[in-house]
Amino acid sequence: MENPNDEKALFTWGAFILLLLILTVIDIVFRVFVKPNKKMWLLQLAFLIVVCVTSLIVKVTFG
Repeated sequence: MENPNDEKALFTWGAFILLLLILTVIDIVFRVFVKPNKKMWLLQLAFLIVVCVTSLIVKVTFG
């Protein structure tokens, strides 16, 4: 994964695979433990925030 502005990679392959694994686990946890309800949009927003924070943590740690 490269930044279009320069040739420097945004994530290393190891960090990218780790990010995919973490997000897969988080998605499974959301689907298993959260029962369908009328406020699903709120849960989707929470998932997006978790994805953003996790991406930043992986980027800072492995970047």
